[in-house]
Amino acid sequence: MRFLFAFIALLAVEKVIHTDSAWREILGRERYNVMRKKSTQRAFLGEYVFTTKEGTYICAGCQHPLFSSSDKYDAGSGWPSFTKPIHPKSVYYLEDWSLSFKRYQVLCRRC
Repeated sequence: MRFLFAFIALLAVEKVIHTDSAWREILGRERYNVMRKKSTQRAFLGEYVFTTKEGTYICAGCQHPLFSSSDKYDAGSGWPSFTKPIHPKSVYYLEDWSLSFKRYQVLCRRC
């Protein structure tokens, strides 16, 4: 129950804003490029692709809870896949046609 109240309070927290140089320092080079510059992490190499540990997947930028391990599945894409976010307003989906087919980048709504 305490987690539920903490999560609801977290949804009410305002957007996290940092300068570009602060994001670089917080995230490191690879995460910064993926999260702030729309780069793509190489398929099948991320630390969470094959993990089966139970828990909550959080945003690397602001620690906002995004996905539950109980909603994770293997789509064979090379990246972690989830059936749904923890809360519909935790993430938003950005349509991307850069590879000549439609795909979605899932972004943290908080940061």
